[in-house]
Amino acid sequence: MKKPVVDPQGPEIRQDIADATRSPELLVPGQDRIAEAQTDSPESAGQRPLSAAVQNARGTALMAVQRVEEALECFREAIELDPDNAEAQYNEGGALLSLNRLDEATKSLLRGYALAPALPGGRLMLGMALLKLGRYREGWPHAEYFMAHRGPGEPRSILASLLPEWQGETLEDRSLVVQCDYGFGDAIQYVRFMPALKARGLGHVTLVCPPALKTLFKSAREIDTLKSTDEHVDLRKADYWCYLSSVPLRLDVTPDSLAAQRPYLSVRSAQIRHWGRRLERSLPAGLPRVGLVSAGKRRADDLHAKLMDERRSLPHVCLYRPLLALQDVAFVSLHKDPDKRAQWRELPEAQRSFDLMGDVGDFADTAALMRNLDLVVTTDTSIAHLAGALGTPCWVLLNFDCDWRWLHERTDSPWYPGTMRLFRQPEPGAWDAVIGEVAGALRGWVVQARAR
Repeated sequence: MKKPVVDPQGPEIRQDIADATRSPELLVPGQDRIAEAQTDSPESAGQRPLSAAVQNARGTALMAVQRVEEALECFREAIELDPDNAEAQYNEGGALLSLNRLDEATKSLLRGYALAPALPGGRLMLGMALLKLGRYREGWPHAEYFMAHRGPGEPRSILASLLPEWQGETLEDRSLVVQCDYGFGDAIQYVRFMPALKARGLGHVTLVCPPALKTLFKSAREIDTLKSTDEHVDLRKADYWCYLSSVPLRLDVTPDSLAAQRPYLSVRSAQIRHWGRRLERSLPAGLPRVGLVSAGKRRADDLHAKLMDERRSLPHVCLYRPLLALQDVAFVSLHKDPDKRAQWRELPEAQRSFDLMGDVGDFADTAALMRNLDLVVTTDTSIAHLAGALGTPCWVLLNFDCDWRWLHERTDSPWYPGTMRLFRQPEPGAWDAVIGEVAGALRGWVVQARAR
């Protein structure tokens, strides 16, 4: 994130919003060790004095090139050499987390926590493991600790120097400024909690969001003032501030308490009709419409985020060919990224999804377009959360070590009950198996759609 700037003529929040949570597997940045990990053989490594620090660094570098099993062995060797090496304990847990061995991962991460409770990266990994297991009350505080103790390159909001941070104090007749942090999907997922804040007697809530979300969030209930990060925010009557990602902790959110009015976001009827007319002019009448997304926005400037993006994304839209071969379905691209849109043009014309995304301005436009679809099929992107918030049926294709919010081994989501179906990789990188399963399910869905 860029350091936010305050206009001396009046408080203004100008802050770049990160696209998603930083991937937590590596406590030690491994970018400068990638070449070493790719070329360093066990024999050459054995020529150096063996130490816990060397093995931990080697494991970190191996994680950076996604050689997870080898990295795990390095971390375990480091622990054998030095059982009190907290980073190695945490990193062993991170490797196990990547292998979806959650119970083992949690035990390793708890050992790291006992040794070094002040290590932010380790606390984040522990939080992610507990959240993925559905142990929200245990997991939220660790994730929050990371938010409060990030490194000097990632400063907290400028609001931290202007207002007390809300830590769960009474909100009766108070004024709270909530700032969106992390990515678009996170903001869409968490904006549901605004009514719960007002239900605590909160007198006034101001939500500060990325500009691309502002029009969409105008439909969210119980937001008194909505500002984008490039607008002035009047703080003169504000009592507290907090990040949007901190709200679930403060509200004691658990999987069992996630019930929310659905849909909790909407778009104007005229906007829906506009995009509906455009689809009608170009698509065959009477066919069910299915939106497709293969990847979200790629982030090349952060190694950990880049690795996470690679794992959760399809490398090319051509992997959707088993779906695109199905008859009697009209496919619509929901890719905003120019590179992904260009990938469709590499396919034979008969296999291309219809694409209007060049004319889409913001998330409200995307939402209006989606309201004209019968189903959305996507990888783990903000589009999945948008579909859930709108109540649009959505199938989500998940990588083997998927994000915590999709929990573990479930085919549904308590965040979007009755709306979302989850398809999981049986092993790392096995997108063909997932897409084959989705194609089979889609064939059955088409038969049911015809019968309706």
